[in-house]
Amino acid sequence: MQTEESKTEVLVNGNFATGDLTGWMTVDPSGFFVMQDTESRFNCVLRSQPGPRPDALRQRLPDLPGTYQVAVWYRSCNETGQPADAATNFTVTILYQLEGSLRAYSAVCEAKREWDKFTHEFQLPRNAEYVQFAIQNLDDPLYRLMFPDLRSTSGQVDVAVCDVSFWKM
Repeated sequence: MQTEESKTEVLVNGNFATGDLTGWMTVDPSGFFVMQDTESRFNCVLRSQPGPRPDALRQRLPDLPGTYQVAVWYRSCNETGQPADAATNFTVTILYQLEGSLRAYSAVCEAKREWDKFTHEFQLPRNAEYVQFAIQNLDDPLYRLMFPDLRSTSGQVDVAVCDVSFWKM
């Protein structure tokens, strides 16, 4: 049985407790903001960013082979970070380079008004390089063309994420 003590967190500021994006990379930080909700939990809001290349919230991770588990709490929200009745799509992606080829695991999640949790366990192979973890708001018609299985959402809706964890098991 796996215990909390045998997990090692590899993300920096995954709970956004610094009140900002310390540890996270973006192309344009104006697409994101950190707020404290009514339950005193810090959330990062991923604003809906129309256009061909919405920005992602990213962290570069250690190139250490082994088993990892990622967990993200999420919900849809309005432009002030408050719960929204509309749904939206976003991705959780793990990228790495292996023998010169870029590999990716990407899951599309549908955020709704209530908090939900995404979890995934995966194996990072030996010799993997340039490991990166990313979260991206996909509420854009272009992505529905690229990913036809995405459920249609009601328009430009933001996503709030909190308690983001990336553990080495």
